[in-house]
Amino acid sequence: MSVELARSGLPAVLAPFFESDDEEDEEEEKIVVKKTFVSYTVIYMAVFCLFLQSMCLLVQGWRYNAAGMQGYTESRTYGLIGVSGKTFMSHYQNYDQACFYHTRIAGDGQGACNMALCLYYRAKCQSFRQVMVVSYTMLVVMVTTMVATFAGLFFVLRHDSFFLGWARRMWALAFCLFIPGLVIFNLQIDSAFAEINKHGMYPTPVFYVNTYCAMIVCAVLGANMILTSNLLSFVKQIENPEESDEDEDCAVPPRPQAPIQGPAAGSHPPMPTAVPQY
Repeated sequence: MSVELARSGLPAVLAPFFESDDEEDEEEEKIVVKKTFVSYTVIYMAVFCLFLQSMCLLVQGWRYNAAGMQGYTESRTYGLIGVSGKTFMSHYQNYDQACFYHTRIAGDGQGACNMALCLYYRAKCQSFRQVMVVSYTMLVVMVTTMVATFAGLFFVLRHDSFFLGWARRMWALAFCLFIPGLVIFNLQIDSAFAEINKHGMYPTPVFYVNTYCAMIVCAVLGANMILTSNLLSFVKQIENPEESDEDEDCAVPPRPQAPIQGPAAGSHPPMPTAVPQY
């Protein structure tokens, strides 16, 4: 470029103002870091995590009761949206039906609900409300973690230090939301059905496919968070090699130690000139 300016008769001082963008593009291409094995591992694990999260969100298979338990002719599966048995009912419909039966049995509500059947349906009404609240809350947590996972995947595909930093934040957000949500969800479900069984017999659903898939999602999110942190450190070293060199230059070299010299061979330590007094 300077040769062309010299030929055109322009002074060299004006060279920076007439430089083309091609040279800047070449400099930007030099700092682009190619994807490594760790990068593709994070990408594939994120896609697998999104698949498991979609299945947990759409399939009603978090808790399960087999057919024939305590007289039920159909198996029941509990999801984040509703309950699937002989028919499908949302958690709100299930809660509303139990409260309707309790109201019919209790009458006008003036007297105390002392009958065993009334106490049973009152416990079902309260417990199904708890199941409804915790299930819909877990649904919100699941959607939030899916958005964070997709954002983390998008940032990893950009593959530079700025976006990898945001990808690590997205994995951490999803990880810190999903694990407490999963633990609280299962504890509250067990607590709700235990309350019903204090006044009667109702089959407590056990873990099913989606619960185990959610545990795998937690492990994948934690692994992606660690791998992205290592990948970020690797990319920073390549994009900013001068900083790593400066860190090495600023390191304080070890101070040389003088060798310890003992008395020469055949020599003896000097005798004391005065008698020590004690």
